[in-house]
Amino acid sequence: MTKADIADAIFAKVGLSKKEARDIIEIIFDTLKQAFKEGESVKVSGFGTFHVRKKAARMGRNPKTGEDLEISEITDRMSKSPNGGKALFFENVKGSSFPVAANLFGSFERMCLALEVSKLDDVAKRIEDLLNQAPPKTFLEKIAMLPKLIELSKYLPKYVKSAPCQEVIEKDNPDLSKFPIIKCWPHDGQAEDEGRFITLPMVFTKDPETGRPNCGMYSIHIYDKKTTGMHWHIHKDGARHYEKYKKLGTRMPAAIAVGGDPAVIYSASAPLPEAIDEMLFAGFLRESP
Repeated sequence: MTKADIADAIFAKVGLSKKEARDIIEIIFDTLKQAFKEGESVKVSGFGTFHVRKKAARMGRNPKTGEDLEISEITDRMSKSPNGGKALFFENVKGSSFPVAANLFGSFERMCLALEVSKLDDVAKRIEDLLNQAPPKTFLEKIAMLPKLIELSKYLPKYVKSAPCQEVIEKDNPDLSKFPIIKCWPHDGQAEDEGRFITLPMVFTKDPETGRPNCGMYSIHIYDKKTTGMHWHIHKDGARHYEKYKKLGTRMPAAIAVGGDPAVIYSASAPLPEAIDEMLFAGFLRESP
């Protein structure tokens, strides 16, 4: 019995279109295949599979910039240029061996490149259709929504055994000063004006009551080599999680990721309804887990 035969049988029993029935069967077979592939390394997409160095070189490269405020000033000026200016790649950052990429999302062209679409209107329409979906009330409405739910199930996040973020692990003596954490404005931070902030982080927290995860984007204030502070508004999910842990009298586990798939970066900053998982939304944008 072929997959097409099984699909036609479903079509006859429940009244789905042949295409919907065959899509269901394809998903079932794909899920079974993935079960045997679980644990394989994760691929990262966006910006031409993250050829940032090549793209930045083509769109505008500044290889010898050092001072923190200088990087901020150049980025501020470039981002205010017509059409968002160019992407910037700073190779030589004072006090760090890491380069800095900036203004990556500063134009419609680069947003399309990041999300791997030809025009942003296509993404906007898909998001609108997703967020405006009314909850089904009748049995027939639930059946009608089945193909959409099946489509979304393809984008659910999955666990893997290894990932690029695990290639280097420092447990004994972590040092935040190794990273090029930029000082954005002359009087940022503490009284001595040494405030440096991680400004594009993905902060992962979990509701202690429901277990529902969240990925948000909040400014992270660097106090010293091992200590940070979180700047979040009280209405943000991360802040609500923190207040719940505080009432419980327990420490809140959290993880901070810098860099990653542009779809995840965008999802962390997007004003999504609380019920929508940012990782699922990123998969929805990317059309893959």
